[in-house]
Amino acid sequence: MTVAATYAKLCSVVAASSGIVACSTSLPTQINDATLPRAVILPGAAEWNEHASGLKRQIRTYTIRVYVKAVAQGLGYDEGFTA
Repeated sequence: MTVAATYAKLCSVVAASSGIVACSTSLPTQINDATLPRAVILPGAAEWNEHASGLKRQIRTYTIRVYVKAVAQGLGYDEGFTA
């Protein structure tokens, strides 16, 4: 599975999760209240392993960040974390 295909599948799984209003398929330039909670998926670096002659496998970590509430709207980080 390619990185793009894995990324698209992760976005569809996260977007289908209960409570998520939007899941970005690209990095947003701004996040509006109407799209909160919003998930942003970031593909990380890959580690390539050779398992057999000519057969390589990659291990990649994807980070999913969920933005719930703007810091300016809450009283510190606890209110957004609780939500």
